[in-house]
Amino acid sequence: MFAAFASIMEREFDTLVITYPSNTPLTYTALELLVLESLPTDRPFVLLGESFSGPIAISLSARQLPRQAGLVLCSTFGSVPTIYLRAKHDWVVPGTASALVSSMHRDTRIIEIEAPHFLLQVAPEEVARHIRGFLKTLDGT
Repeated sequence: MFAAFASIMEREFDTLVITYPSNTPLTYTALELLVLESLPTDRPFVLLGESFSGPIAISLSARQLPRQAGLVLCSTFGSVPTIYLRAKHDWVVPGTASALVSSMHRDTRIIEIEAPHFLLQVAPEEVARHIRGFLKTLDGT
């Protein structure tokens, strides 16, 4: 599902896609634990949460993980992002979600991408370009 996006990011960054089990329904708490146990402990990392995974990335970020250098949210809902990638033609998450996130955190940078909901799948090059630019502004990545 994320092969094109991961392939683009892997050109410059160590990339890890954490997949959720497709045969067992899990709660947000169980998914958060699955992600936490999969994160690197030996190097800095940036969490990226798309859609349903946004709240999980936000919750993990609230823990102030020692090696986490940043947070990227794509077409999701929640608060406390550093950048928010918004799909201009999103039919799942309304544009008001990014406005709400921005109102909760003044330093949020909203980047609008001419695409539908699944940004990582339909606009991997453009999303990767914005994330690369963001990652290059962070210390320790």
